Amino acid sequence: MWGAVAAVLKPLADAFLSAFGRSVQEWLEDLRGERAQRDLGRVTAERDQAREALEAQKRMTDAALGAPDRDAAIDLLESGNA
Repeated sequence: MWGAVAAVLKPLADAFLSAFGRSVQEWLEDLRGERAQRDLGRVTAERDQAREALEAQKRMTDAALGAPDRDAAIDLLESGNA
C-alpha cells in the first residue's frame, strides 16, 4: 500500500521541487539583474563625475595659460599703455 502511495506522490513531489527550483532560479536571476543595473548606474555616475572634473581642470588650465602675466600687466597699467 505504501508503495502505491509513494508511486503517486513521487511524481507530484518531483514536479513541485522542480517548479520551486525554477522559481528560486528566476528570483536569483532577477536579483543579479538588479545588482548589475545598480552597478552600471554607479559606474556611469562615477565616469560622468570624473569626466566633469577633467573638463573643469582643463578649463582652469586653459584659463591659467591664457591669463596675462601678472607682472607684465602691472607694468602696463603703471606705464599707462594698458
